[in-house]
Amino acid sequence: MYPLWEDVVYAIAKRDKARIVPTGIYALNRLGHSTQVPMNFVFLTDGTPRRINTGKGKGILFKHTAPKKLAFRNEIVMLIVFALKEIGKDKATQEQLE
Repeated sequence: MYPLWEDVVYAIAKRDKARIVPTGIYALNRLGHSTQVPMNFVFLTDGTPRRINTGKGKGILFKHTAPKKLAFRNEIVMLIVFALKEIGKDKATQEQLE
């Protein structure tokens, strides 16, 4: 049996002593505001940027970013910030904002 992709992502981050934060559709999905499951999972990291192919056109992308973009103390707040960035400025519905 294969490991869950999330386990792989967090194991890589732990091994590399890197911080990571999910972005885009995955953040929306984790908050329950989207039923879409992304083909490619994108994480911002202060570690080494890389792409991991998981087969059938799917993959995990680690994009390097400035440390200040990883300075969240609360995981929910972090997910909300990146989910709102994915939705776009002034495009969030009242339900999503609540």
